[in-house]
Amino acid sequence: MATFCVTAANHKNIKNHCASSFNLWEKNTDDNIYRRIGATPLSKLVALIADGNIVLTGRENEDSITVGAPIEAELRIAKNEKHFPISEMPTF
Repeated sequence: MATFCVTAANHKNIKNHCASSFNLWEKNTDDNIYRRIGATPLSKLVALIADGNIVLTGRENEDSITVGAPIEAELRIAKNEKHFPISEMPTF
């Protein structure tokens, strides 16, 4: 699996406050340097996590990336609704 890093997020979703795209970098295994992939939609970021890749937060410096904490994906009910909470659903 690969290691990725997110250094920026756009919040242009007019329906809510959630980030809609991310500045993504991939770590090169040969030299351990992050290479910019660029604007990446949330769906691709979640797919990377679901596929077992490491996705970290980070800060872009002049000539390097400082990595932070791992990113995880979470499923939740929109607008904090209390009808049929996912955490209380039965198994199948």
